[in-house]
Amino acid sequence: MAKYCSKCGRALPEGVEKCPVCHAQEENGSEAALFTQINAQTEVWKDPSQPEKKRVKIRRKPGTREKLLIYSGAVLLVALTAFVIIFTQPGTRIKRAIRSGDYEKAASVYSEKYMEQGKTADDSIGQALEKKAQELCVAFENEELKENEVEKQFDSLYSFDLNRQGLDASYAQYEKLKSTRSLISRAEGMIISEKYLEACDLLLEVPEDDSKYESAQQRAQECLELYGQSVLVRAGELMAENDYTSAIAALKSGNEALKEYDTFSSAIDEKLEECFKSYESHAIVEAENLAEIEEYGNAMNLIQTCIDSIGDETETLTAALERYAELAQGKTSSDAVRKADEFYAQGQYADAFLELETAAGRIEETDELDSAVERLEKRFAADMLTKAEETLAGARENIDAAVEVLDKAAAIRPLEELDEYREKLESLRPLSLVQAQYKQREGDVYRSASEFEATSGTKYADGWIWGGDGDYISYELGGAYDTLEGTLAVRRGNGASFSGYFEIWCDGELKYTSETLYPNSEAQGFSWEVSGCVELKILFHCNYEVSTTENGYCYHGICTPVLTKNME
Repeated sequence: MAKYCSKCGRALPEGVEKCPVCHAQEENGSEAALFTQINAQTEVWKDPSQPEKKRVKIRRKPGTREKLLIYSGAVLLVALTAFVIIFTQPGTRIKRAIRSGDYEKAASVYSEKYMEQGKTADDSIGQALEKKAQELCVAFENEELKENEVEKQFDSLYSFDLNRQGLDASYAQYEKLKSTRSLISRAEGMIISEKYLEACDLLLEVPEDDSKYESAQQRAQECLELYGQSVLVRAGELMAENDYTSAIAALKSGNEALKEYDTFSSAIDEKLEECFKSYESHAIVEAENLAEIEEYGNAMNLIQTCIDSIGDETETLTAALERYAELAQGKTSSDAVRKADEFYAQGQYADAFLELETAAGRIEETDELDSAVERLEKRFAADMLTKAEETLAGARENIDAAVEVLDKAAAIRPLEELDEYREKLESLRPLSLVQAQYKQREGDVYRSASEFEATSGTKYADGWIWGGDGDYISYELGGAYDTLEGTLAVRRGNGASFSGYFEIWCDGELKYTSETLYPNSEAQGFSWEVSGCVELKILFHCNYEVSTTENGYCYHGICTPVLTKNME
């Protein structure tokens, strides 16, 4: 237990009789009067008769610990001051708002502290915008933000008009990501529509540097598997309908399609073998049914179609084909001729020819059938020419209808007689001199509005041949036409009025001279015979000796001139 001075309360060492601090000592030889042993619960006794001495405060220089505390406080104060100053700066406030996505606040501070005061923004603001743009790309890639939200935030970033190059780079990255997401979205839509190969193609377009690349590759493989399954389902449906030809085509097409992706389906191969066997069995049964009613040719065709589809002449199919060929050989050609006549009588001309040719293909002795085909062709040609002539009825306006009759007949059986008559009908069509190739022309003779407009700048309606005084145009006809038809008229030039007339020359001989025509007179229709004319020349005349600007250019001509042949 510690021992203390009863006056100053200092702790005393053991065995002392006098306090080393206040020099108090025992009185009347009683140590208890001066000293007492106390603990935490003992009050220190002090003699009230003795005045309390004031303790002397001793000043001492601050030590290292105190200096460190002072310096630390000063540094903390400076740092706090700097932090407050920096933290409240406009640039810092803008960047903080950008990072938090509060673009409205950032724009408000930017406008107030920079735009309105004409100050240039710190580069760090542009960098903050770029960093935020990059964060948007990452968020979009991780599907944390929708496309419309990203677009909206990019619009806000661009509104500062800072660091556009950096923003453009980030936006380009976003566009690339969006394109990839679009590919994936479209692919999923096609999968729903069971367009598996189209979906696979889209998924394979996802670039390798995209985070969705691996999943897209996996999904593309799933599309190929789904496609294979769909081919099997479709083939099964066709087989159930006994449409083996289509089933085989579907399975083969499926295999070929998968080869384009360097893969294959063993299930399709197995289904194809199953289809071959089922088709062979079906064809044998159906051919036997046809043979029972002596339809040996159809039975042969059915077996041959099966062989062609399978791509292999199996022993069973080969034997069946030979058997029905022997049975078909026993049928007489007269049966085929009889059936062909029945078809022809019903107007089924194509079936009539087909019956004879099919029979010739299965019967070795074909002389009778060859003669039957020849007779049928002559009969067909005669009937079709008669029908074409009746359709023409001697009228030029019926030429198209008559040609159509011949074209339909030629589609059934192309014959020389039909071609010759068609050429004759085509030759009866009128020849427009406006479109015909001329041999020679002299002076200002125009054959169309486009020719005249290119020269004079004035546009007239097409379908005219006109010229000035003394001008002519000639054509090489070769004596192939009988009549020149059209309408004569005088054109008015440069406000002046004049009269004119025309001359028609054939092979250097004047054949016709028209009446004099005036601008105010009615246009005159004409029809001049030109039979046997090899070279036709049209010569223009007007009442001016010289056609000049002062006198008015004398342009007059023939409207819609055509050459025709007699219909007899």
